[in-house]
Amino acid sequence: MRTLISATSVALTVTVAAAGPFDGNFYDRENGPNEDYCAATPEGGIAKVQANKVFFYETYCKLSNPVNVRGMDAILYDAECGSEGPVSERRIMLMRPRDGDGIIVLTESFVYDWVDCNAG
Repeated sequence: MRTLISATSVALTVTVAAAGPFDGNFYDRENGPNEDYCAATPEGGIAKVQANKVFFYETYCKLSNPVNVRGMDAILYDAECGSEGPVSERRIMLMRPRDGDGIIVLTESFVYDWVDCNAG
């Protein structure tokens, strides 16, 4: 029993720590980068996706329950998001645009078009 619990804990830890399909640092296509934009922190304007978390200006979201969207390079997540106030639950979809140089982030209220800092 103890071995089963330990093996399960290790498997869960590896799953959570593994890189996600959208990992990277991004800037908003609409606003464009400045000279040091991609070296900034999320508070400085950069958006970051890391494993099961999304960080952008004054907001973070923990992603869970990924569901692949049929016919699209997209994943729909449940998200717990917070900033300076209370944590709220929402749905967030991350998807690759046709040109493939970033990600599109869809929420119930916003659509973000982020360009990968490593593109080009």
